[in-house]
Amino acid sequence: MKQKFTLIKDEKKQKLIIREYAELDKDILSLLCEETYDADIVAEAIAKGPKVLVATLRTKNLYPPSAHMDQIVKEVVSFYESDSIDSKDIFLNDVDLLAHEEEEVIEIEEELDDDAVVDDLLDDETDDEVEADLEIKKIKTSLKIIKNETGDDDIDD
Repeated sequence: MKQKFTLIKDEKKQKLIIREYAELDKDILSLLCEETYDADIVAEAIAKGPKVLVATLRTKNLYPPSAHMDQIVKEVVSFYESDSIDSKDIFLNDVDLLAHEEEEVIEIEEELDDDAVVDDLLDDETDDEVEADLEIKKIKTSLKIIKNETGDDDIDD
């Protein structure tokens, strides 16, 4: 899905506005949500670092995937560093996100030694301490079980 995020600085009201659009119909972007943030809070979050900024910008309505959010955070930081820009558009595509994830999976698979992985899976050794912890211990309870309460004693075999 293609998405567009529009960042708008409202200098008069001291607000940052983020609008999220998505391509619901071919070549037509529809507004999904609009979030407004106090400019001072965003500036403080930028000063504290990217993780704090992500936490500040994410809401119930605006919660893009991490890879998209990383891009938005970078753009918000550069947006605040520049005084001459009043609005900025960020175009993102989920196809790019999936291609990036596929590259990471391929890199991880190349790093793994198949024989070592199989040997680890087939390894039959277990930790004795773990087995000792798993043993069933006698549990003291206030319930008492009466043997042969059903009267099965009287039945001849």
